[in-house]
Formats: sequence, structure tokens, C-alpha cells
Amino acid sequence: MQFFSYAAILALSSIAVSATSINIFSGTACADDDFIKNFSASAGCHKLQSGVKAFDVRTLSGKCTVTVYSDASCSDNAKGAGVDKCVSRSAGWKSYSVDGC
Repeated sequence: MQFFSYAAILALSSIAVSATSINIFSGTACADDDFIKNFSASAGCHKLQSGVKAFDVRTLSGKCTVTVYSDASCSDNAKGAGVDKCVSRSAGWKSYSVDGC
């Protein structure tokens, strides 16, 4: 049987907690029935799949910020997305960016 040191366990738990995790939804209320998927996000601008109308940041790494956009190039109708804040748009979101990490 192997044992991990207390420091190793703390280091591993901080890695797990520090990831940026996002849920996306097909409806505007971030409701379980409209859940599409959860994914880990990295820094930069990323296109979203079609049909995303709501965006919910579950965890946020360090000093990172997340913004969602109505276009695919992270430039139009920017809206900040905070942890546990459902950000919805009936016309849908096309991209998001993770910055300041």
C-alpha cells in the first residue's frame, strides 16, 4: 500500500480546484434539462458549438476571467461570465475567451 505525503495531496487538490470548468446549455436558464456538456477551458479565444444559449462558469483558475461573445471571433457583444452566474442570450453565444491567467 502506498501513502502520499500531506504536501503531495495538497498539491494535487490545488491542481484539481484551479482548473477553469464551464457548463453550456441549449436553453437560456442553465437548467439541467438543457445541459449540453461540461468542459475544461484553456486561455485564449475559443469557438462554441452551435446551439449554445447559456454559459455557466463552474470553477475559475487563479486570476483568470471568462467572457462570452455573440460572434465566433471573440469580438461582438462581450459579456463577463462569473462563477455560478448563468449568462444567457436567446440568440445564442458563438465563442468565449479565458484571459488574465
